[in-house]
Amino acid sequence: SLWVEEQKRCSAPGIAYHKSRSAEIGALYDQAYSEMYISAADLYQGKITYGDFAKAGVRRHQELKERISVVVTRFFEQKAERERQETIAREQKEQQQRALAEREQQRREQAQREADYLNQRNLAIYQQQQQQRSQSCEISRQQCLNRARDIYMQNACQMESAGCGIANSMMR
Repeated sequence: SLWVEEQKRCSAPGIAYHKSRSAEIGALYDQAYSEMYISAADLYQGKITYGDFAKAGVRRHQELKERISVVVTRFFEQKAERERQETIAREQKEQQQRALAEREQQRREQAQREADYLNQRNLAIYQQQQQQRSQSCEISRQQCLNRARDIYMQNACQMESAGCGIANSMMR
């Protein structure tokens, strides 16, 4: 009885430590010590010999190692699976971000093409308008010269044409 009480006192910190790290492993240690206490009671009552008690201790110790190994292996397998899932999720997120960035880049390129097209179209319209104004000035000058009866009127036509050209330049 005294031996069991001392074993409990000595094993309590170790069991508490293992429970703090893993409730499952702590429970395995707790169970192993409980089985040891039952074996000690059987030994005390003469139900088993000291040799049987020692063999049970060795068996218990081996079983405990195997059970802990299973728990630890499962823990690392679960950890590896979580890490694999996290890697997959991270890769999917990165792939989505790349796809989003690619779509955004395509949108910007399309917007730039549309802006370039509009600028070219506006430039073409502007150049056409400038050409039309120049032609209009030239037509007006020719008509004016055709109506001119003397050199003074011809000079007035030239002045009017120059004014038209200046006005066109200012509109640019």
